[in-house]
Amino acid sequence: MASVSVDVFKYILKFLVRYNALNNLNARCLSKDSCDYARLTGPSVAEITNNPNLPFIDVGLTRYREPMLNETSGVWYFDLNIECELYNTDVVNFDAAWNFSKVASFISLMLGGAASMLTWFPSCYIFNRNVWRWAGYELLLATFFQSLTFVWFANGLCKTNDCQMAYGARADIIAASLWAIATLSILCKYPAVRSKHLDESGNRRQPPPTEVEMSNQQQSEERVTSDERSVTAQEII
Repeated sequence: MASVSVDVFKYILKFLVRYNALNNLNARCLSKDSCDYARLTGPSVAEITNNPNLPFIDVGLTRYREPMLNETSGVWYFDLNIECELYNTDVVNFDAAWNFSKVASFISLMLGGAASMLTWFPSCYIFNRNVWRWAGYELLLATFFQSLTFVWFANGLCKTNDCQMAYGARADIIAASLWAIATLSILCKYPAVRSKHLDESGNRRQPPPTEVEMSNQQQSEERVTSDERSVTAQEII
């Protein structure tokens, strides 16, 4: 009964590693359209959009989106079917914090995406502990660089305006949390290697000693030789 419980725990742990890594990749790729990282309110809204009537806009690392006014209810809303607009570099200054955040976001996506795909390969291939360890290190670095993307809120635009986290920033928090859980799951407990060629430590098994089978002719010759020896011993006696 104890062995069954351990096996069930191992399967649950493997599922959580792959589920967290893959969902985290989905959160990074599908939740953000590069213009909903934060909500900007302040004097720079009119400068960026050339529209003094807009109360706020959604801004991202590379693009921004303008809201629309529902004339019936008087509520501002975002139409996600409208594409985001590029920043006017004459108005928006991409300072060091902004550029660093873009680089950190790209690195985290590359490392986390590669590690997330790697966690699903053992369904078809057998990996040893060293490969799993590198996958854990990739996820750890992805978590680190994902956290560094929030340096974006230290840019000059947010210093002169009000920047609040929007859907994209919240998705990054979820992504960093899922990558951190997957990292701890991999580094704390490696999946057991199941292969007839590898042992639990991932080392190649030593082949068992081969048994030499004698042919029938050799067995008959040895039998004749033993009979002759017994006859000779009887004659001597």
